Amino acid sequence: MKKAILFSLLAIAFSLGVHAQKSVKISVFADHIFDVVRQDSLSLEEAARHVFGMGVHGVDVYVNMDTEKLMTLQKAGLRPASAILVADLVNNDCTEEIKNALSFCHRYGCRSMLVVPGLLPDKPSREVYTALYNRLRNLAIQGKNEGISITVEDYDNAKSPCFNTMCLDQMFKACPDLGLTFDTGNFAVCNEDVMMARRHFDGKIKHVHLKDRKTMGQWEVVAVGTGCVPTQDFIESLLNKGYDGWFTIECFGAKNMLEDIRTGAENVKRFAPRAEPKPENKETK
Repeated sequence: MKKAILFSLLAIAFSLGVHAQKSVKISVFADHIFDVVRQDSLSLEEAARHVFGMGVHGVDVYVNMDTEKLMTLQKAGLRPASAILVADLVNNDCTEEIKNALSFCHRYGCRSMLVVPGLLPDKPSREVYTALYNRLRNLAIQGKNEGISITVEDYDNAKSPCFNTMCLDQMFKACPDLGLTFDTGNFAVCNEDVMMARRHFDGKIKHVHLKDRKTMGQWEVVAVGTGCVPTQDFIESLLNKGYDGWFTIECFGAKNMLEDIRTGAENVKRFAPRAEPKPENKETK
């Protein structure tokens, strides 16, 4: 009996240990690896293997990406974490682009696709919004039927139809099947509280771009976990809510991309194991 109890306790301890050590899923933009190739005079395969060795196992890829390059990334162990479609849905139906993008997702196993729908004119009419929302709503329904989460992100341009929380709320009301790719640095650049936005969009977050800014309201991007964005609190909070998706490191414009990816990956891994249930301030939701 004592041996049976001992073995049961050991099994439970092992199970808890495996759970505690479960790795967070870290991705990076494929374009960042191309920057590493250029900055460090490496082959794409060498750059990809360097990044994979940092604990980064996914890549966010544009749907028109060169097939040979994508195969090289996959050979190094980097699998597509999310697809990205840039399409001017503000002005066009983009039927062919959408068809090709969904085909890309199925071909490479992407269960999430970020749509960047273009920019609004200076004085958008109600008709412009109606047409855009109809296109996004239909795309989100189509994606859902095909097992692909269609998302938009808080995009760092004031002319974007999904620039901030107010814009996103309006869009999600019209397009309830749309999800959110939460970009931490873009909420910061429009002076929104990142943690408040995280709570506000509970249930909508399907993918994450971890971006950091030097100061709130400013454009300068720094390595993830080194700027004004509360990256640790954000990661802990989201994991505590049951999020099990990808965290994509984003640092466009980095002058030493390989080091910024390394710093970001180390910080994400360092922050993630600290996640423990904490009471949240409901008044700021």
